[in-house]
Amino acid sequence: MHGCETYCRESRDPSFCTAYCGCMFDAVQKDGTVDKVMSGTQNEELSRRVQELASICTAETDMKLMGEEE
Repeated sequence: MHGCETYCRESRDPSFCTAYCGCMFDAVQKDGTVDKVMSGTQNEELSRRVQELASICTAETDMKLMGEEE
């Protein structure tokens, strides 16, 4: 999780990254791919699935943070 936040903070603010990385961790756990992701195992199918989850978490996190600003 620390690696996610470090990488994320290269392009986003800390509050986004904390929420986003939490979302991603929950998503890969629910998806059953957490062991593969944490071990660094890579294949085309896993990469595609992680990208899908990342898109979902990005959108969810952006919407959540925008709602907190209002």
